[in-house]
Amino acid sequence: MDGKNIRRLTEEEEKQSTGLCYKQAVDFVTEYVDANTGKKEKILLVHGNMTPSIGKFKNIEVDHAWVEIGDNVIDPSFNTEIIFEKKEFYERHRVNKERIRKYDHLNMLENIIKTKHYGPWEDF
Repeated sequence: MDGKNIRRLTEEEEKQSTGLCYKQAVDFVTEYVDANTGKKEKILLVHGNMTPSIGKFKNIEVDHAWVEIGDNVIDPSFNTEIIFEKKEFYERHRVNKERIRKYDHLNMLENIIKTKHYGPWEDF
């Protein structure tokens, strides 16, 4: 897709959407770790930039948070019952692979304590 159809969120759109995905992703990671203590499957909180090709933010560049478990993605702000293959999720939502940050559970907790918010914690 050419870049001319992609736009950033307006100030009003940003006010309405900012932050919910970060808290929902943190909550999901926390609940998952509590429920799966001792399992070897690694769960990661991901902060990234994407330009979805479908949905409410179609062709709008947005910062977003989601969860990765192995080669699967769960987007708690969308639906925790739907599991995407990571490759499909990255392609469908046109994730900018150069603008992602991944945090394991311990790094996530450290950042929450340090910043006193759910993210994002770093500039891309």
